[in-house]
Amino acid sequence: MQTSASAGVEFLGSGMRYVEIEQSDGNYRLLRLGDCDFEFDAHQVLFGGGPEAYLETIAEAISEVFEGSTASIFRVAVHPPASRTFMSSIFSIAGESARKEQLVFEAALLDVDREVVALRAASGVAFSGAESGGSSHGGSHDIEIATAESVSNRNHVSHISSATHERLEDVFVRAGRENLETMSSSEAVVRVLQELSLKPDQKNKSVLSVGVFENYSMYTLVREGEWLFSHQRDETDSEDVLYFAIQMLRMAREQPSDVGSVLLFGSANSDDLAGVFEKVITPSVDNINPLAVVNLKGNSFQKDFAHSVFTMCIGAAL
Repeated sequence: MQTSASAGVEFLGSGMRYVEIEQSDGNYRLLRLGDCDFEFDAHQVLFGGGPEAYLETIAEAISEVFEGSTASIFRVAVHPPASRTFMSSIFSIAGESARKEQLVFEAALLDVDREVVALRAASGVAFSGAESGGSSHGGSHDIEIATAESVSNRNHVSHISSATHERLEDVFVRAGRENLETMSSSEAVVRVLQELSLKPDQKNKSVLSVGVFENYSMYTLVREGEWLFSHQRDETDSEDVLYFAIQMLRMAREQPSDVGSVLLFGSANSDDLAGVFEKVITPSVDNINPLAVVNLKGNSFQKDFAHSVFTMCIGAAL
């Protein structure tokens, strides 16, 4: 029986959320979970640049909350705009080198001012490991591409800048945690949805997740473990969020009637959002419970515990 542990971390505003999860024969067990607040905007410091003293404070906090950790890998779920995501269609007849080069080129088109350091194709591209190499389109890239089980030609790609990756890596090294990976907030959510959508009561149904934060909203569609579609918008009002959720369904060639459940999360998830979705898409609307992945029910904690806000860091740890 092989047992390993991994950690997930998320920075948003002045807060840091973290989890550590043990994996054994396909089962998950929660080892630690918590959050902490800084007296400054930690997200801005890490992803936009900030004083050296603040970076040291964040490193000290990471070291403290993970004291005694046995995690072999630490993954940070990165919110936009620090992490950019897009979809790409690459046909299976293309060679591995050509597919990689095309993804690098498309990422650079969306982020022309920054070097691409981490590129993750979440489905359909048979790359693995981390490689370094040049591109005929200009620039030198360190490519990290994760492969999912899907063989679809739809590829969900995310990337972050080299400056962001180096700053995160520096902070975790200071904290004594050197095995760092990054992933987009979308991929972190998908990992949770993939686990939940494989439950027996979700067979043959699409699961739509909607996350609303202070400055953006995100939408993800999964059916029986397959990542169908994701996108993000700047709008956060309930009516606008509903509109762009329906827009994503159309882009994925799905109808509202195809959706079995809507799962909500996010720091700005309002009370009226559920009602809006219940009227138009499905009566099965609830806040996502990522703790179900580690076989914990929402009532395992205090009544007012907001378990849905840990969706991204739990997904990063999976």
